[in-house]
Amino acid sequence: MSKPIVIAEYWRCKPTGALWAVRLIDGQVTAAAGPLADADLTGDDDDTTIELLRYLPYSERDARWVAQHRADLVREPHRGPLHAEGEPPARPREETC
Repeated sequence: MSKPIVIAEYWRCKPTGALWAVRLIDGQVTAAAGPLADADLTGDDDDTTIELLRYLPYSERDARWVAQHRADLVREPHRGPLHAEGEPPARPREETC
């Protein structure tokens, strides 16, 4: 059996403009973090912004929201993806606003 394909990338909500970090395993949303402020993702270069995908506070709660609203989200082509084969699953985070 082949290894699962793990990808993290940024998606934008078309109606609101909100930015989300999304982790997919074999094309299925498994974790997400957001909404994120564009200003928080400003790095010296695109590689820095992409590297931040490893360290964001992903949650299953956000993943459920992203999966439910997937039709309203579009991939940010200039920000990723980060291919992260073999990366551990997302850590749970506190459920706060």
